[in-house]
Amino acid sequence: MMRKIVRYVPAILAALAAGVILPSSSVASTNSAQMAVTATVSTNCAVATTPLIFGNLVAPMSGTKDYKSTATITLTCTAGAAASIAIDSGLYVPAGGPRQMQIPNSLNPTPLMYDLNSDGNGTNWVVGLPGLAEPTAGGVSPYAVTVYGVAHVSSGTLPGSYSDTVTVTVTA
Repeated sequence: MMRKIVRYVPAILAALAAGVILPSSSVASTNSAQMAVTATVSTNCAVATTPLIFGNLVAPMSGTKDYKSTATITLTCTAGAAASIAIDSGLYVPAGGPRQMQIPNSLNPTPLMYDLNSDGNGTNWVVGLPGLAEPTAGGVSPYAVTVYGVAHVSSGTLPGSYSDTVTVTVTA
């Protein structure tokens, strides 16, 4: 067996010298490209509310009596956010009418009218529109807004537990 291998050695050496057995060397190429890296940071606000509770109201013998209460809307915003707050008209407002609370699931949906405002002087968050924009103090966080409520109880208001739900929308 050794003779057979020795017999092929001169042929193998000749093939190696000619480059037949060795793999040919290849030339590697290198290419490159640029990749854009971008990011957009958006402003954002979280909103929390406290309930507006008028408590136990007593209907007057005649006319209308106003009861006042307050609630708070608190915004926690990212740096640089300038947000606006809108309050919708609630669940029971008729088209173009004032906000009203009702006794849920009542067969006699007698309304209890109320207003919401942002300044305590009666500047209402407008019924039927997105609301009076209350701009925040440009990115100061948290930011609290007092909501002033006035319930208008008339002599014809039926006894019961009245309620409504409004949606507070914050746009940053």
